Amino acid sequence: MKTFRAIAGYVLGGLMFVVLLPTIMWLASGMPTLEHIGALRASITGLLILSGLTLSIWTIVYMKRQGKGNPMDAFDHEIGPRTQHLMTDGPYRLNRNPMLTGTFIYLLGYIVWLWTWQALLVWVIFVAIMLVQVVTEEMRLRRDFGEEYEAYCQRTGRFFPFTCHHGRTKKEGEVGDSSTMDFEAIEKEVDARAEEQMRKELGLRRGQWPMGACHLFWAIKKQILLEEYGIHWFSPQDLNPGTRYD
Repeated sequence: MKTFRAIAGYVLGGLMFVVLLPTIMWLASGMPTLEHIGALRASITGLLILSGLTLSIWTIVYMKRQGKGNPMDAFDHEIGPRTQHLMTDGPYRLNRNPMLTGTFIYLLGYIVWLWTWQALLVWVIFVAIMLVQVVTEEMRLRRDFGEEYEAYCQRTGRFFPFTCHHGRTKKEGEVGDSSTMDFEAIEKEVDARAEEQMRKELGLRRGQWPMGACHLFWAIKKQILLEEYGIHWFSPQDLNPGTRYD
């Protein structure tokens, strides 16, 4: 039964994403032919389709070997066997949804080929539906893997292959890195730390703020933001070099 469900998951996924969606886009566009699209569009079409398929297939193979599961899991309903392990390496180093990212890229290839607003509309609707699915799946993964998944979310994006993580381990009670927290929260936390460090260096009691102390405060703040968050912050003195601050 488990083998049948696994096969069914692969077949349904292949039919839906590789065959059905491009067919819907083609029908909605008036069933155009591949003739006369030009060498440039043909090249871009082929590149997008091939790269999208490559990323998706790589993810499926990795998911089977490392996660011991099947990608066909829709809106918290298990169609194929679910993964037994949280996957964070391989294609999952790029982002948290590499198979879906590959599918998006694959379908973009058909948009370039068809070049119609109808094909684009089908793609937009599909992306919107999948975003709802992704949010549902993230809730399940949080239930299944807890803090391990939370840590993974802090260093990877949903779809984009970049991260603002700088290798710093977040301690209990600290604000997270700049990829997961807004700058206002980060700045508030860093301001408190910079002020405390400044008071220690100058031997000040709480409430004391002598003239010129702001320069040390700004220097400490700038250093923390750069070293721990990768943020290049400019102090009021940096922005207004002709102004005297006391």
